[in-house]
Amino acid sequence: MSRLPSSIMEHHAIVWRELLHHGFVDHEYRTALESIVENDRSGLLGGIIGALNGFVGSIGIVLTLLIPAAWTRLFGNLMLYIDASPDEAILNSIEQSRKIFELAIPGFYVLASTSSATLFYFASRARWKNIFRSMFSGVAVMFGAPLIGAVAFAQIFVVLAIATAIGTRILNVAVDQLSSLTFSMSWSYVYWVGLIVWIFLVAAIVIGNLRDAFKQSYDSWRDTARKYGIWWARRPTFQVLENTLNYVGNDALRQGIDKASRSPPGSLDPLRVVESLSSSLLVDRVTARHRCARLGGMVVTQLANSRDQQLAIALLTQISQTTIKNLSRGRYFCQKCVTLVQSQTVKVRNKTFTFWGCRSCGQGHKVLKLAGPLVGVIDPLGSEKFSQDRDLYQWNYSLLGVIGDIDRFEVRSGSDEDLERFLIDLSNDHDKVRHEMYRRSPLWIQIGSVSTNTLSMAREMFGQVKK
Repeated sequence: MSRLPSSIMEHHAIVWRELLHHGFVDHEYRTALESIVENDRSGLLGGIIGALNGFVGSIGIVLTLLIPAAWTRLFGNLMLYIDASPDEAILNSIEQSRKIFELAIPGFYVLASTSSATLFYFASRARWKNIFRSMFSGVAVMFGAPLIGAVAFAQIFVVLAIATAIGTRILNVAVDQLSSLTFSMSWSYVYWVGLIVWIFLVAAIVIGNLRDAFKQSYDSWRDTARKYGIWWARRPTFQVLENTLNYVGNDALRQGIDKASRSPPGSLDPLRVVESLSSSLLVDRVTARHRCARLGGMVVTQLANSRDQQLAIALLTQISQTTIKNLSRGRYFCQKCVTLVQSQTVKVRNKTFTFWGCRSCGQGHKVLKLAGPLVGVIDPLGSEKFSQDRDLYQWNYSLLGVIGDIDRFEVRSGSDEDLERFLIDLSNDHDKVRHEMYRRSPLWIQIGSVSTNTLSMAREMFGQVKK
């Protein structure tokens, strides 16, 4: 059984997972779930979009270090003062680098803003205004005023770019005024040393802040992912979701789920429950989903023929997972139908689902686990329909009046007519699996007088007859 959530954070995580896997077919249901986690949506998206903007912003910083526009201009001016005839190839390379830089950085920030907008829109399913809000936040990163996410290094980039541009301008003015060749060359060496120191200083500042920014973005993403666990987690089971809606849902949902949980599966009509999946009332639809999960194999046939095949597939998937987990490891017996629990299959949209349940009615919630052989008996003198002696479990045809599954069959008391009546009922039974079961099972006759005709019928239906 799945562990039920206990904290509000875990309950919200369950709702987020249901929203992610639901498919948004039922708009009213989606809206009801979104209203539960409306308050923490901004925190969730902030962490995700912050990580995205942080990653794209870091690419901008790397490009700034590799192809610094302001520094290429500074370097070009310096070359002009050192050499009267600078290398044209170098200058062309510098100019091309500057152009690449000026095109690349805005491109990456446009990518950041549009990616953020797309993520924001599809994660929140909100109105178009959120697209513009997110795009504005992406553009705002360039000006050091990010609204979403951890992108502090973008502010550093802007500050350093402005400072470098101002420094370049001051230097150009100073060199223009001091036209002495000797002074210019002396200044050029000082300038080179200062430039190198400046580059290392900038690199140290940028790398340090880049590391902190990455850590902040990573921590935000890690905590968000750990808190909600929605990207890799499966859709929550209806049992877990039922507990969550009972805890954090609105009053109508809580009352509906509570009513559904109090209804014994045996008192529900599978056909009516499946029909309620298409009800015009949200509470009825949600309640029907949880009742389907409780009924298990009893609603498999109806779900396979229902109109909403997408919802049917989701329910069949969970019924399959739950019944395999609960009933496949052991041997179970349905007293209502006197039938063993076995694996069965159903096909929907070319998808085959395997589930476990009573071979006759499909239920698996009210079954008995067998530890030994299952024996059917004819015993008119017996007082119990079902009885257990150590590991042996038996049912009495004389008191039940129905044919059931067996590992062996015994006639302990009664007359030839009692055995003949049983054999006639068995021959009229339409369960082919049961007929094969009887052909492999022995019949032990413990009464004295049995007619030749009755023995002949018994030998045709049982694998072995012992008298």
